[in-house]
Amino acid sequence: MPKPGSRLRLVDVAERAGVSLATASRALSGRDGVSEEVADRVRRVSQELGYVANPYARTLAGGASSTVGLVVHQVDDPYFSEIAGGVIEVAAERGLLVQICHSGRDPHFELRQIRHLIAQRVGIIVIAGSGYTDARVEAETKAELSAYQGLGGRVAVIGRHSLGADAVLPDNEAGGRALAEHLLALGHRRIAVAAGTPGLTTVADRLAGVASALRGHGLDLADLPVVHTDFTR
Repeated sequence: MPKPGSRLRLVDVAERAGVSLATASRALSGRDGVSEEVADRVRRVSQELGYVANPYARTLAGGASSTVGLVVHQVDDPYFSEIAGGVIEVAAERGLLVQICHSGRDPHFELRQIRHLIAQRVGIIVIAGSGYTDARVEAETKAELSAYQGLGGRVAVIGRHSLGADAVLPDNEAGGRALAEHLLALGHRRIAVAAGTPGLTTVADRLAGVASALRGHGLDLADLPVVHTDFTR
């Protein structure tokens, strides 16, 4: 159940009725695939809770949207520019438009951008960039995207996230290990590590790779200077 004063969502109806999000969506939209008994229960719970269906969600469920929402951490970063270019190219081949949002690596602002995209009735959301090491940071976003997917929206992420969506996973740990192994093979032992923003899974995975390589040579990452700073070009 939602907390007092919070927005009632379809997931609240589904939980109270004891059904999945997809079943609740089909029951309230009158689509096939739900028994009359279950549909009646979902409608009754919906009325009891005072749930009002989101018209934007109905558009998603009907597959009418021709827009892809792309969320990137830094729109002027060449890494994200390359991703945006690829998404735009593939979307154009399928007759889709792309709306790009910039999160600035702020999970709260990222959530607002995602809600904005859902309100704009995009049919697909792609989230590019690192997830967060503390899954609680993404818990609210995960719930929002779960409801969105339950209504027919599609979600994909690039990077290690805790969002319950299809993912493309760059092997950051292997990259960190390969870099450290190269330096160690050259005979270097006094190594300093310039890492990115703390709390990002990308940074944590790369450091894990560096630590793994160091252990293989009897060294400990804790004994080396590690400087955290924001990612820049």
